[in-house]
Amino acid sequence: MLAATGAAIVAVTLDAEGAVVCDRHQLYSTSAIPAPSHQTSGAGDTYVSALTLALATHAPLCLAASIAAAATAVVVQHPGTTCCAAGELIHQIHDPVPCGVGVLPAQSGLGGQDTHPTRG
Repeated sequence: MLAATGAAIVAVTLDAEGAVVCDRHQLYSTSAIPAPSHQTSGAGDTYVSALTLALATHAPLCLAASIAAAATAVVVQHPGTTCCAAGELIHQIHDPVPCGVGVLPAQSGLGGQDTHPTRG
C-alpha cells in the first residue's frame, strides 16, 4: 500500500483485532479494548485522529499508535458516539495499550524493499 499510494505511513484499523500501522521500515500493531459492537461508533475515526495529532507533534510512530489505541479505548467505553476527553486519555495512558513491533518482509507489499528496522 505504501508503494502504490506514495504514502509515508499506512494505518489500518481492524475492529476488535486492534490496528496495524506501518512505515517503510517497520510494522506496529496495537490491541483493542473489548467493547460491545453497539459501542464502537467513531472508534476508527478516533484512532486516525489521535494518530494524526500525535504524529503532528513528532511522536515516534509506535508511540503515536499507542496513543491512538488509548484514545480509542476511551471512546468505546461510552455508549454512542463520544469524544475522548483529555483526562480520560491521560488515565488510559497510565495503563497503555501495548504496541507490538515487527519488521516488514519485502514481499508484504506494505513496506517496500528495506526490511531493516529503525530504532528511535
